[in-house]
Amino acid sequence: MAGATVAAAHLRPLQDEGQSWCIGLAVGWADGKCVQINCRTSGKWGVRRNGGEALAGDYRKGKPSTVAIVLGEQTVRLWAKEDDSEEWQVVSEFARTEFPGTPAAIRSGKIGATWEPRDYGDKGNTSPCRVDWVKQY
Repeated sequence: MAGATVAAAHLRPLQDEGQSWCIGLAVGWADGKCVQINCRTSGKWGVRRNGGEALAGDYRKGKPSTVAIVLGEQTVRLWAKEDDSEEWQVVSEFARTEFPGTPAAIRSGKIGATWEPRDYGDKGNTSPCRVDWVKQY
């Protein structure tokens, strides 16, 4: 992400029934720090920050949405906008001092609780979901 300050993706949860492993977007730093936003069937957005998880903002199950992680000078903001909405919502915000420097990677898709790329131990059902695109600006 050298030089970029925004990572964005268009997510289609379709029939995905995942919770913390539901489809999403994450930005990670070389020291293992990361922020993530994902769709959850509970009606809230899932937000992960360095391994901790919170629920924030309203989300309608299965609704295609665009999400963005914006790196500002003072803050890191997670934004979301459902396809039939004109309004972006700030889902979560963190101090930029928690995430210094340039991120090392962007991840999209079904992302787990840690920054480690691995499969979830228990096999679940095969509900479809899709990331239409990922961009950085």
